Amino acid sequence: MVYFVCNLVDDPWIPLDSSQGEVGEHSLQVALLESHRFTGTAFPRPTLFPAVLRQVLLPVLLDSIGSPRTSQEWAAWFSRGGFDASQRQAIADYLGKHRDLFDLFSEHYPFAQVAGLESPTKETKGSALLVPSIATGNNVPLFSVLTEADTLFLRPAEAVWWLLYTHCWDTAAIKTGAAGDPRVKNGKTTGNPTGPLGQMGVVVPTGATLFETLMLNLPPRTPVRGSGDRPQWRAHHFQQQDRTEGIASPRSPQWSIRPELGLMDLLTWQARRIRLVPQQTPDGVRVTKVVLCAGDRLSRLPETEPHTAWTWVAKPRKGQSSWRPRRHRSGRAVWQGLESLLAVNLPEGDALSGDREVTSEMLRHILSLQTDEALPDTYPLRITAVGVVYGNQSAVVEDVIADEIPLPLTALSSDDRTRDLVTELVEQADALSQALNRMHADLRKAGGGDPVPWDKGHHPGAGLLHALDPLARRALAQIQRHADDDEHLEQLMQAWEQKAWEVSDQYARRLLDASPPQAFAGREIDKRLYSETSARGHFYAALRKHLTRYESPKNRSREGN
Repeated sequence: MVYFVCNLVDDPWIPLDSSQGEVGEHSLQVALLESHRFTGTAFPRPTLFPAVLRQVLLPVLLDSIGSPRTSQEWAAWFSRGGFDASQRQAIADYLGKHRDLFDLFSEHYPFAQVAGLESPTKETKGSALLVPSIATGNNVPLFSVLTEADTLFLRPAEAVWWLLYTHCWDTAAIKTGAAGDPRVKNGKTTGNPTGPLGQMGVVVPTGATLFETLMLNLPPRTPVRGSGDRPQWRAHHFQQQDRTEGIASPRSPQWSIRPELGLMDLLTWQARRIRLVPQQTPDGVRVTKVVLCAGDRLSRLPETEPHTAWTWVAKPRKGQSSWRPRRHRSGRAVWQGLESLLAVNLPEGDALSGDREVTSEMLRHILSLQTDEALPDTYPLRITAVGVVYGNQSAVVEDVIADEIPLPLTALSSDDRTRDLVTELVEQADALSQALNRMHADLRKAGGGDPVPWDKGHHPGAGLLHALDPLARRALAQIQRHADDDEHLEQLMQAWEQKAWEVSDQYARRLLDASPPQAFAGREIDKRLYSETSARGHFYAALRKHLTRYESPKNRSREGN
């Protein structure tokens, strides 16, 4: 028998950016022990970062050194800029003790896989099944470089990426049945949901270095030993109690529908049963085949899930939770939906108050750190948002949403001025977009046409938001940098409003220049006259209403002429 070797502890597989701007792949041990040397990860797809962070990096830390118990202890860890000698030793000892469980091609305990997994017909499928950008089955991307008939040769490092991706983001619907799974019917398993991250909009706080990112994502508690919570690689010591409670071993072809045992179990959730099939090629070991079957299903996504914002439903349907994860909207920048990220107050359970948005648990934790002065007001926090839009019956991937924005820490506090300024900026951009759309509709009516339906066609307001996007991001970064300087903040908002006015004016002039001659005289609809003049007047009235800091140019009466 040929044995293939790839151990995540020692072999390079995590692409990291160094502080010198160099990108290279590093082992798990180097990534953690030297995390202060790297600015972050450099994966080729945005969905891979949260998968590796949750499935490997954070659980190793939680299971080896735990997490700080108080804000003061967290501040002491964070202020060092890296793990200290005792923590580094604890991490190294942990990885050494469990090194065999991080072997990707182990005969008995392959990492995040099931040894000997096979379908009833012993059929394997191409490794492209793991990669959503490659055509396979019902998933046929428009610009796929390979067809289903082509062989995709995955390096061991790449195979790890897409293995973890599949546990987090895999599509739903029918999966190949696994030999030994009593729930298989006609060689298949039906009713499979997407991977757990596919059911929410992922929100990850990030810092200036990989170490800071790891610290920002360590929850404010230490896993309780003996509580049953453990990462998936330690689940090979399966207990009889687990079987009694209906929990299937992630090392077996069987699966269960159950709640999470704790945070580490949630982060390393095995949503699929998988076996990678490697082979030797002239270029080295490559994964070309895979067995992919149904895996564990969460009975419900717990409100302790740290990486998503929520909608709290005041009156949920019978049997449903009040907590529903929020998804990212395709085509919408994260800063346009900042209200959900800033909603730090938990609902009090009053159904009369109606549904409410609630930010993620990690951002609430970060607010407590800032309140306790464990983080400075001007800390350069960034928010990485990732989500997947699925198509027909969630069986195909239609779109991937990825964005990153600076988030002023003080904006999380309900009584801080920066929160008001950030909220005002978002509301201003939205109001300008709506005003431009109204102007466009009025001009179409004035010219003898009908407005474009709100859910169809092109709306100029979307183009305006796109043009305002870099200005808004720059303003957020500056607000973050000068959060403790009220005078500078006011100057920033004045500069933002001036630029927003100028850009909005440009878009309005384009619409006015493109309007037909008959729009000048206009036409009457339901006893109201729609004309170029009235459309222009309403638009600039909206600008004056919402951009109050910008000094009016001279001869405002001739604006737009």
